[in-house]
Amino acid sequence: MTFKTLLALSLLSVALTSSDAATNPGGGSWTNARVVSFTSCTTERCPPHGWVTVQLSAKASGNPPPCSNDHRDSVAIDTEDKAGALAATMLQAGLLVGATFTVSGTGTCSVDPAMETVGTITEALGEPGHVIAHTGPPPQK
Repeated sequence: MTFKTLLALSLLSVALTSSDAATNPGGGSWTNARVVSFTSCTTERCPPHGWVTVQLSAKASGNPPPCSNDHRDSVAIDTEDKAGALAATMLQAGLLVGATFTVSGTGTCSVDPAMETVGTITEALGEPGHVIAHTGPPPQK
């Protein structure tokens, strides 16, 4: 994935709803959260398919499910469908550029038995026209 693709994804304000995991208004929510860590869950721990788990900079508010009591700052995303794969890509790109997100859970732990499943993700752009600064060397031409 190129830097331009990551930047394009990070600049889009997209709300995603997975067809497999509709949003439950009784689930957890995270507002203006940054991604702290991003982990691919392997098939050894996560049979039969893998998924990703994401630690956020805030604990869930609202009504996250009891199954996620020990991981109120984390969510799980099934990457088997296109919406889940795009959600994971958005959050990973957000980790790289320091973007903030509003995340809503489904109120279930249907992907990882100890973390709430993501229902929607909206990327916060901040002030109109504001571009998130990238620290590090300038992109190569």
